[in-house]
Amino acid sequence: MSAYYDLFEKPDVNKTGKQQPLYARFIPKGTIEQKEFLNRVHLFTGISRSLLEGAMAAFMDELRDCLADGWTVELGELGYFTPSLSCQREVMEKKELRAASVRLRGLNFRVSKEFYKELDKKMQLERHPQSASKSESSVPLLSVEQRFRLLEEYLQQYPCINRAQYARLTGRSVKQAVTDNISNSNLSVEDIAAAVNVSRTLFFSRIKSLTGTTPNEFLRSTRLRVAAELLSKSNDLRVTEICYMVGFTSTSYFAKCFHAQFGMLPTEFMEKYRRE
Repeated sequence: MSAYYDLFEKPDVNKTGKQQPLYARFIPKGTIEQKEFLNRVHLFTGISRSLLEGAMAAFMDELRDCLADGWTVELGELGYFTPSLSCQREVMEKKELRAASVRLRGLNFRVSKEFYKELDKKMQLERHPQSASKSESSVPLLSVEQRFRLLEEYLQQYPCINRAQYARLTGRSVKQAVTDNISNSNLSVEDIAAAVNVSRTLFFSRIKSLTGTTPNEFLRSTRLRVAAELLSKSNDLRVTEICYMVGFTSTSYFAKCFHAQFGMLPTEFMEKYRRE
């Protein structure tokens, strides 16, 4: 029984410009959905699939009811489920906030020590065979056409591809993989979360803590920074072309967002920095 990992460089939070140490991250082989999971339990135990499906449905209903009734639920050696809450607005005094302004934020799951120890014993880790953590100097740079051919061949075998898989396939870093797709107006927070192999909720909290912005604001800001670089360096590109190149679908909205971030319109920015 083996599981894949890969090594990634830690973000340069302090913007020192220096190379950061590497950290290990779990690389999932895929997702085992409920039907497949229950089929595995059926093959191992002999319990009928219909009985397992009914037990799972009853289990979910009872878990939901217990949590809604204010309980922490322990599931044997698996661990504990506890609701987490959030306030809809910031307050300084308890009397300023009523129950109607408190909402369910999510669920916290804490794995038991016993389950963790058994999992640690069983899990055998090995480096992912298509590691994306090689240095750029050791990976031959592929042209856009070569990357497109690799992507076509991959999609002939598999129905879809995420950002992390694309990075491993082409030897590009995840950051480069996102940049490759910056023109995609449909690039979403879910896509980026998948690229770094974390849940949308965890990705939201990490981006919020590191940048003080939401993931959508971070994505928009990234598009605008790429646009600013193009506006200042690409003498043969017009504002409209750059707008679409960085994933905006409306030139007026692009100009509005650009002005909000840089204090001037794209045309003004282009005129100022292309002269310098």
